[in-house]
Amino acid sequence: MAHDVFISHSARDKPYADAICAKLESRGIRCWIAPRDVRPGMEWGAAIVEAVDGARVMLLVFSSQANSSPQISREVERAVHKGVIVIPVRVEDVKPAGNLEYFLGTPHWLDAITPPFERHLESIADSTKYWLDRLATDAAGSIGAGADRLKLETATTAMPRQVGGKAESCTYAWRRSSCPRSDRDRGRREAAHFRLTRPSDSRTNSFPGGSSSGEFLRGSKSGVFRRWHDR
Repeated sequence: MAHDVFISHSARDKPYADAICAKLESRGIRCWIAPRDVRPGMEWGAAIVEAVDGARVMLLVFSSQANSSPQISREVERAVHKGVIVIPVRVEDVKPAGNLEYFLGTPHWLDAITPPFERHLESIADSTKYWLDRLATDAAGSIGAGADRLKLETATTAMPRQVGGKAESCTYAWRRSSCPRSDRDRGRREAAHFRLTRPSDSRTNSFPGGSSSGEFLRGSKSGVFRRWHDR
């Protein structure tokens, strides 16, 4: 099952974790929580690794039990290394120690120490939703920027070439290529024998970025030329 949030908790803190899970899912936030979401027959460690890697946010129920749990420490370490946002929710007035002190030294804490615990659920859900929305916005911005770069790299322009004494329209395209190195080398050898001149003079044509026609590889009969970039 696809999920947005991995809820990390010790077995003794399960009532807190279940309450948080119920609140988040009532807000439409998909959660992964053990042991509910461990698939039958799957090894526990493999299930945890897969769930952490598939999450965008880890919500850690932090207590003295979690502080001394090697399992919790490994889950948090995995999340940090995978770039998952970690939101610690402190349900006891304790400070992280050992590995958790290292990994949780920077993130802002959510304090849910004062009873009743239920009154903190709304703020926990709000903070989780904030980070999910922010991650979605950042991802959308990255996709948009990538699309803009692709448009620039695949821009084409029509220019005339001399064919049989007549000027004929042909198209040039410059873009990144993932072709094998052997194909690129062959393209360079073929391009070394190819020079394109304008109908009005004998100068070598130049292209965006200062590239000369000798850097372009003859493509199909339609007159398409592509510039092969090194990886």
